[in-house]
Amino acid sequence: MEAKRPFSDADWLATPEPVRQYIEHLEQVTREHSSLLEQQRQRLEKIEARQNRDSQNSSKPPSSDSP
Repeated sequence: MEAKRPFSDADWLATPEPVRQYIEHLEQVTREHSSLLEQQRQRLEKIEARQNRDSQNSSKPPSSDSP
């Protein structure tokens, strides 16, 4: 997914190459972190679904339910 930058292509091309490389690096890190965050969100959702099981919505015996 290409980042939407808040400046024109002309401004981008006028930016020094080392600065552009650093911005591109930060955009890549941001994409990686966004992906990791989504993976963790999905993992947490599964863990919470498992934690919320009781005898009414699983095969667990009633004696295992919290009081």
